[in-house]
Amino acid sequence: MIRFITRHDFPQIMRSWQTCFGDSEAYIRLFWDAGFPLCRGLADEQNGVLTAMAFLLPGALVLREESHPATYVYAVATLPEYRGRGIAAALMQRAAEIAREEGQAALCLLPGSEGLYDYYAKLGYSVGFSRQVFDFPAGSKQAAFDPNLAAKHRKACWNELGYFAWLPPLLDYMAKEHIFRGGEILPEESGYAFVEGDHVRERCVCAPSELPGGMILPLNKHGEDWLAQTAQRGYLGLTLD
Repeated sequence: MIRFITRHDFPQIMRSWQTCFGDSEAYIRLFWDAGFPLCRGLADEQNGVLTAMAFLLPGALVLREESHPATYVYAVATLPEYRGRGIAAALMQRAAEIAREEGQAALCLLPGSEGLYDYYAKLGYSVGFSRQVFDFPAGSKQAAFDPNLAAKHRKACWNELGYFAWLPPLLDYMAKEHIFRGGEILPEESGYAFVEGDHVRERCVCAPSELPGGMILPLNKHGEDWLAQTAQRGYLGLTLD
């Protein structure tokens, strides 16, 4: 049975998350306390066991003056003993049905490994976003983070390119998650940069895209038009990868 995740499911979510991703209890609790209240989760339950999970984070596909609600699918996982039965595929299908019923333009995600691109392609997803690579100077002073201002910076930077817009409360959670992982938020003329070691997770600078990034499953004409107009080179960013 596929159903929405509730607060009572935390012990099983903790078990599944640690088993599948290996994250610490503190990291999972951060998501549960600060991230989960901002989104929804789906789980497959069999005989009282949550065999698989996926979280649905709200956002929008934006291009110039057009903005349409969309969902980012996060932390898709199946317990090892239940894999190979099509459970995750059924969970993703149900997520698409819910989003389509709500009039959302698309589901978006970032595969956790190169091999998963083929898996999601079989479910109807295609590459819709690209990634950028930057060298970032060391020694900058960490900046305060204002999620509402960050949302404005993101729009100013990627509005003409086409991008996935996160709601400010989720941007605020992402900043907390980034700092928890040991990252820094550094000031830029155009806004900010999320830097983790030598890896730049997001930087408010438009630059040529170089690498395949997130995938998208359009659910209506708005999603299809967005994908066609952005030529599969839209911007996703801050995917909690």
